[in-house]
Amino acid sequence: MTKAQLIPQLPQGLNNGLIAVAVIYGVYMLSKMYSAGDRLAEQVTAPVGQAWSDLAAWTNGYKPVEFSNAAFYLNSKYVADDGRIDPTWRNIMQRSNSGIAALFATIAPQGKLLSKYNYLINGEVSAKTVR
Repeated sequence: MTKAQLIPQLPQGLNNGLIAVAVIYGVYMLSKMYSAGDRLAEQVTAPVGQAWSDLAAWTNGYKPVEFSNAAFYLNSKYVADDGRIDPTWRNIMQRSNSGIAALFATIAPQGKLLSKYNYLINGEVSAKTVR
């Protein structure tokens, strides 16, 4: 091949390269537009989907699941002689599980252990042991 034969091929190769770059750029821009549309669709449909879910749950009688196996050990060092339960300890225990708060509401509604539950001192307090 001579020098004169290579020169006519150069513009054709340059054109193919420019076309390839244009196609890649076009695909990149389409990808960005798709992502933007996807985010917009998510913002629009998420509240509608949540509302539909809430409505379906309400009409089907949905109730949140509560942890029913709540239990704790009622240590005598947290119960005063008159039945008052240490409020700091009680708050810590209640925060650990909503079921424990319900147990405390049953056995010590005013912060003081009801006398009929004295048998729970130094023992397990649970739905099974509270009679």
